[in-house]
Amino acid sequence: MAEGRVEIEIASPVKKVFDFVADVETHPLYDGEFVESVKITSAKRRGKGMTFTQVRRGSDKPSPSEIIEFAPNKKVVWVAHGAKGDVLVSYWFEKTPRGTRIVHAVSSTLLDDPERLKLSYEENTRELANLKKMMEED
Repeated sequence: MAEGRVEIEIASPVKKVFDFVADVETHPLYDGEFVESVKITSAKRRGKGMTFTQVRRGSDKPSPSEIIEFAPNKKVVWVAHGAKGDVLVSYWFEKTPRGTRIVHAVSSTLLDDPERLKLSYEENTRELANLKKMMEED
């Protein structure tokens, strides 16, 4: 299973960045090229075990997802179940002198295809750039 990994430093506190990313309903705001909408499907609104669906751009079929790891201000990981296979989406957060270092990784057998891996890297680089812009605007 291949993994695409990108990172960026954001001049905002870890708590602010983590809280925004951990609120999965904000995902389309910074990853709007890929994710069109997110809807929480569990009574649990935050943390490990929370379930949600994502609709990807160009698809009308929701992808069921579940947060499988949740460490406040440190890590959030979810698995998205798609028709072509599962995708593991991970974010790690680390305090830096300037704010927050965020590492974003996507793992899937779909990324074993070098073209898909390259596209994933480009999409996730844009995603983190959008997140940086949003978090540093305030």
